[in-house]
Amino acid sequence: MDKHGYLSLSDIGYETATGFKGVNCYHDWRPYYEGSTRTYTDKELQQINNEKVIYNGKELSKYDAKQTQRNMERQIRQDKKDIAGLQGILTGNNTDIDISKIQQELEQTKLNMKLHNTELSNFLDETGFRKDYSRLQV
Repeated sequence: MDKHGYLSLSDIGYETATGFKGVNCYHDWRPYYEGSTRTYTDKELQQINNEKVIYNGKELSKYDAKQTQRNMERQIRQDKKDIAGLQGILTGNNTDIDISKIQQELEQTKLNMKLHNTELSNFLDETGFRKDYSRLQV
C-alpha cells in the first residue's frame, strides 16, 4: 500500500540499472520515523549540489567531473578489449591476415591506452578523486 507523499519502489526505479541503487548510483536509504529529524538540512543539500572541482583550469560540478571520470574509465576498458582482440588475432591460425598490420595496430592501441591512463591519472590528481580499479577491469 502506497502512503501519500512517499515514492514507490517502481517510482524510483529500484532493481533497474538506471534507477535507485543501480549502476553508478551512490544513493542509499535509511529508516525514517514519522517526526524524526532530517539527515541533511536544506543548506547542507545545497552545499552538496554546489560542490565544484577544477580540471584543466575549468570549474566543473562534482557530478560532471564524476561523469568525465566514468568516460575515461570506459575508454580504458575499451582499449583493453581492443588489445585482447588484436592479440587473439595474432595468436590464431588465420593465414588470411596481414600480421604486420595487426602488430602495428596493436602497438598503436597500446600507446593509446597508455595515453588514456596518463590522462586519467592527471585528472585524478587535479580533482582529488580516487581511482576505482574495479571500473578499469575487463
